[in-house]
Amino acid sequence: TTSPAPLRVISYNVQFLPGIAKLFNARGNDDYRPRRLAEVLRDYDIIGLNEVFELPPRRLLLDEIKKAWGESFHVYECPEPGPAVGRFNAGLAIVSRYPIIQSHHFAYSVASTRKEFGVFADEFAAKGVLHARIAIPSGSSTIEIDVFTTHMDSKLASAREVQGREFAQFAREHASPGNVALLMGDFNTRGPAKPGDPPPRPEYSGLIDRLRVFRPHLEDGWLLAGQGPPGTSEQLEEDGGTRIDYVFVAPPTEGNSPLKLRSVKVERFLDPKVTSLSDHSAVACEFDLAQP
Repeated sequence: TTSPAPLRVISYNVQFLPGIAKLFNARGNDDYRPRRLAEVLRDYDIIGLNEVFELPPRRLLLDEIKKAWGESFHVYECPEPGPAVGRFNAGLAIVSRYPIIQSHHFAYSVASTRKEFGVFADEFAAKGVLHARIAIPSGSSTIEIDVFTTHMDSKLASAREVQGREFAQFAREHASPGNVALLMGDFNTRGPAKPGDPPPRPEYSGLIDRLRVFRPHLEDGWLLAGQGPPGTSEQLEEDGGTRIDYVFVAPPTEGNSPLKLRSVKVERFLDPKVTSLSDHSAVACEFDLAQP
């Protein structure tokens, strides 16, 4: 008998900036990139997206994945904050081949301000966290997992510290104790390149401590099973730049985990037309599903 196919999960900051800020998209091309992104992402089962702020490329990207997946397509997109709030959305989405049976959203309470950082401040976006509970068929039963994706502040470590605590609290409120949880996204926090390395900055250790308030046995997927160059910030550098995008794995607090992490790779998705499909690389994971 052949072993069942692994569950393929990917976290990717695809940089479709909103409004006038789209002029700062490093890769540009809001028509070509969504179609090419859909071609590479359709091979995955669960996709966590960051920076899908701008509606036309987001719609094109999601529609192209839907064409490929058909009735297997499920998505939870961040809500719009509304014109009264005066901010863009969080730029987040969770896409799944399997049914999303619960979903929740949380907007962070703090962000870097225009007073300090001008037009590059994060307060222009309602950054936060998305949660989707996903039901994966396994044999004659179903495995449920809780998936969270976030994009933390790009400017201030003090803002990210608050956001980390709020993320952990949100995850505690919405994850089932019996489900494995995946916490992923662009955390804008530099992490060590390999197991045993000291963190390049103390902030990484603080982030891990805050997330372990949610689950004390939470682990950085890359440090468990990373393969190849680790960096996610520079697509043309040998080491990939710095590691700021993550998939954290939190086993259930009740019972055994139905997922076993097989591998984690950084995917640069280089492209001859636009250099690479984003100014970030993606973090791609494969999990073996335990047989019920």
